[in-house]
Amino acid sequence: PTPHRVQTSGILWHSAKQQAFPAIPATLNQIIHSEWLGSTKTEQDDGCQETSSGIVCISERHDDFEHHSVQLKCLQSLNSALNQKNAADRPQHFSVGMECFQRGHQQYLDRFLADTSYKLNYLKQDTKWDTTWGYDFLHYAPILLFCKMKGVRIFGIHPTDEAIASVRVHGVSAVPKSILQGVTTNDASHFEQFKRIHHF
Repeated sequence: PTPHRVQTSGILWHSAKQQAFPAIPATLNQIIHSEWLGSTKTEQDDGCQETSSGIVCISERHDDFEHHSVQLKCLQSLNSALNQKNAADRPQHFSVGMECFQRGHQQYLDRFLADTSYKLNYLKQDTKWDTTWGYDFLHYAPILLFCKMKGVRIFGIHPTDEAIASVRVHGVSAVPKSILQGVTTNDASHFEQFKRIHHF
């Protein structure tokens, strides 16, 4: 390729804007500043500052190592951007929510970050990875090690197997109100999208 041509391995999909963007460093940089940091302009900005929710979901195909590599690159880029911003502004930090861990695994995730003697194999064993998730643990190891090295807290966001079974039998009404607080369950367009994805 010529020096002026940027290679891309795919696209980055912006769900809120319903737009696809080229998966290149400049796009990632813009997403970091507009979606995560919320107020810093980039070369691609039109001069307007956007309000950030501070939340970005990075999807994956669980068995594709390249997807996990992209996730790690996003975290590394965000960490670098925050370090630069923190030098001139009030300190900001970020956390990582991982679907592969259940909420009940939080004690093990916190121990993994805090205890240098608590290794990856202990985390895999204590969370019963092979039965609660089952995908290749090595695909997730680089992200876990990055978080441990940088002190980035990891949150398990997947519901327990018991909770899933209860909803399957009794519906959303089986979920405690404390968990559903702030969650919208009457979005018709989202429900239609859900039905299309799951072939209802």
